[in-house]
Amino acid sequence: MLHRDLAFRYGHDARVSGLAYRSWSLWHLGFADQAIQSLDIATAWARKVDHGNTTGFALVWGVMVANAMMRRAPEVLTTARLALPTLAELAQPMWYSFARVFYGWGLAHEGDFTGALSEIDSGIAGLKAIGTRRWFTLFYDLKAEAHALAGRGDEAGASIAEASKHLDETGDLACAADLHCVVGHLRSKLDPDTARAAYERALEIARAQESVAMELRAATGLARLWRGQGRTKDAHKLLAPVYGRFTEGFGTPDLMEAKVLLGELDQSALIDR
Repeated sequence: MLHRDLAFRYGHDARVSGLAYRSWSLWHLGFADQAIQSLDIATAWARKVDHGNTTGFALVWGVMVANAMMRRAPEVLTTARLALPTLAELAQPMWYSFARVFYGWGLAHEGDFTGALSEIDSGIAGLKAIGTRRWFTLFYDLKAEAHALAGRGDEAGASIAEASKHLDETGDLACAADLHCVVGHLRSKLDPDTARAAYERALEIARAQESVAMELRAATGLARLWRGQGRTKDAHKLLAPVYGRFTEGFGTPDLMEAKVLLGELDQSALIDR
């Protein structure tokens, strides 16, 4: 294959890495279906290249990261279960540890909270052991979400604090909007003012980054908060225009959730008339 030697010269195949990053960008821009197609091409190409580090890149930096961004937990779980034995056999400790974190996040969405936290902690410990610090903001964000799903508010708060510390240390805003969305979710019942501020900060970051996908997630969270406060018109006014910008990806969790909420807001408007 043309340029096949690049994987050996530079550590991974350039086409696979380009397609992986392309999938992230497409999702942020609101094109989830095209993002998924990009992942399919990347993994198919990685199989042809048959190069260990490229395989790890495709499975983790491509499929697991992008699907976690899209909140597609079943796809993350399926990939992790297939990838972990392969990555262990290939002696890829970084990709293996990354995969354990995502596997744990997927387990939390499946309801296995004990297994989830064990995998996430083991993955983070493995990364620390080899001196890798990239994306710890994301990993503690995922850990906070796992705690939240388990109903462990205090532990979730501690993970948020750890994620925020890494965010402050690195200045990496890639996961900042989602981190604020998780804060909004955690605080929505006990501290609505803090939740509102968190969602508004998430919206601010998403708009600055031109991420319509993260803008939708933040708008959905804030709209749900406002609906609970009786502000159904404000909630609809916020969420409907953002949802209306999408032309694909309607089978992904964020869009399905937003659609359901908009339907409920429309129903409330009819009742109020």
